[in-house]
Amino acid sequence: LVTGCPRKQEAPPAAAQDAGPAQRTEVEPDDRPEQSMALGESTDVTASLSSTPARADEDWYLLFGDRPRAVDVSVSGIPGTVVLLEAYDETRTRLAAVSAEAEGQPARFPNLTVRGKLLLRVSAARKGGGGAYTLSVRYGEPRPGMELEPNDRHADATELQPQGDAWTIQGLYGSPGDEDHFRIVLDTSEDGGTAGT
Repeated sequence: LVTGCPRKQEAPPAAAQDAGPAQRTEVEPDDRPEQSMALGESTDVTASLSSTPARADEDWYLLFGDRPRAVDVSVSGIPGTVVLLEAYDETRTRLAAVSAEAEGQPARFPNLTVRGKLLLRVSAARKGGGGAYTLSVRYGEPRPGMELEPNDRHADATELQPQGDAWTIQGLYGSPGDEDHFRIVLDTSEDGGTAGT
């Protein structure tokens, strides 16, 4: 007679838990673009702006990716300070800026698009402002049919893709003073017509 033990039931492997955004602390010095703190994943950064009236403090961050990604960036409010959040390209050309609506209020870019590298600068809108803040960066996938921010300048206009006889796109008025520029490219017609934008 052959007897055997029943096989132990193996539990299925546990599903990977989403640990949420990375938690980091600002690394000084980060007062210039070449000293920017690199953030390539969703992250919360605990940081502060020193409130020395003689020299305004600023903190630089670098967002990057090997493919276009959507990113929601926000800076928590600092009591007694109007926060300024700016986006720059690699040549240090300012692409967009948003400031808090009032002292102690947050500032936010809800729908930036990172294509390669994008620099962020956090500062106080007025001299002498400063204090502790949290920078929150949330990466996601670009949404089809959505504008590509920053597109506040003509040079950064989002190109509209035709859908039949119409050009349709969804935009978001992200903050007071936000501008959205769009570009329509007209194909060269078969009868020798010219293309235009």
